[in-house]
Amino acid sequence: MGYRRSMIFIRILAIMIMALLLMICMCACSNNSEMGGTVPAEQVPQTRTEQDLQAQAQTEASATSTTTPPATSTATSNIASTVTASSVLSSSEAASSAITSSETASSETVSSETASSQNHEESDPVDAIADADLSAEASGLIIISFDYVKQSGSASNQFAVWVEDMDGNYLQTVFATRWTANGGFKTRPDSIALWVEKSGITTMPSYYVDAVSGATPQTGEITCVWDLTDVNGDTVPLGNYRFFVEGTLRWKNYVLYSGVIEIGNAPVTVQAEAEYIYEGSGNQSALTGDSQENAMIGTVTAAYVPGADG
Repeated sequence: MGYRRSMIFIRILAIMIMALLLMICMCACSNNSEMGGTVPAEQVPQTRTEQDLQAQAQTEASATSTTTPPATSTATSNIASTVTASSVLSSSEAASSAITSSETASSETVSSETASSQNHEESDPVDAIADADLSAEASGLIIISFDYVKQSGSASNQFAVWVEDMDGNYLQTVFATRWTANGGFKTRPDSIALWVEKSGITTMPSYYVDAVSGATPQTGEITCVWDLTDVNGDTVPLGNYRFFVEGTLRWKNYVLYSGVIEIGNAPVTVQAEAEYIYEGSGNQSALTGDSQENAMIGTVTAAYVPGADG
């Protein structure tokens, strides 16, 4: 009996040991199986993702036409939104290259615009006019003066002062009464008709008309100053010039004063000669030498005053 019990106990013990060994082997196999299956599961998708992202990074770098080196795995991680310090630096370098090129182009554009602006400022019309005025003053002035007596009634009191060269070419209007200059010649063609024809006022821009015209004055001495520039603003050269004062006395009756003055190195004063033209129109009689309208424009004189260089 004792022997049989001992054998049974030994068998049970052996079975338990074998079971324990079996369990240990199963646990070891299970651990190895888990470790071995995890590596390919992570490595394969990760390797595939990096290749795709590297290709994408290279394509984008080529599209921006910059000299940035091909993206590294760190830059790839950044494109995949992996926030690390190195990935931020890599993307900043790529962006910096593009921004630098853009800023360089922008800087060149700004420099070009600045140069253009400086050239524009150098040729500013206001400065050009100021320079022309200074040049004209340096050459001198011509002062045309006469007594004016304002007439009562209509179709009178219009006059103009202008200058021509010795060949009869129109140079500049010194003054004209605004009513005619602003279009009165359309309703009354006889109003300072010679000046209208000579000046080409019918085609002149409004700013020019405003510059040379003024309201019909009251009775008194009229003084008009020519700064020796022509209609284009250019200072005329030294020489002889004709000046004119035309006045519409009444309807078709008018007076024309004309004279020649020399622009040189010395001051000079000349007196213009008057020519009266009397002509009736419709039921209006022609004026005569005794008509009061003859006093509308008195004796005309022109004085040349040399400038500082004269």
